[in-house]
Amino acid sequence: MSEENTASDAKMMIEFLRFQVRELESQLKEAKATIASYQKAANGSNTHSKEVGKKQELPTARQVKHLSWQGKVIFVLQTHERPMTASELYDEVDALDGELGFKQNPKVLLSVVLHKAVKEQRLTLHKVKGTRGAYYALKEWTDKEGNLNKAMREHLF
Repeated sequence: MSEENTASDAKMMIEFLRFQVRELESQLKEAKATIASYQKAANGSNTHSKEVGKKQELPTARQVKHLSWQGKVIFVLQTHERPMTASELYDEVDALDGELGFKQNPKVLLSVVLHKAVKEQRLTLHKVKGTRGAYYALKEWTDKEGNLNKAMREHLF
């Protein structure tokens, strides 16, 4: 009798584990599709969207929670459609996510994220004479020399 129970329990456990594997595979497939769409958006594949008349789709608030810190910074810049300082980005990312303030050194974390994004050429850094600090802008807002477009320069002053 106990052997039957053990065999039955083992079969149930195997079926349960198979179910979990199928569930995780479907979640992995969804995550890969989401990552691919974010990478496509980050690579500037939609830089000519204004000429075509289509606006780039931004992630929903639920999807923003799953973005990396760099992704959240890019999301904030895309939604505000203007270059922003590190302090402005800090306020907006913290308001958007709410988890930034719980980190040990949140401003240092954001500073590292911004520096890494500039180094990876996902963002550009622009210093303005007569002001303190610098502005961060999306790569698609600059020309080949790295200068901001005229429309974006107007937002700096």
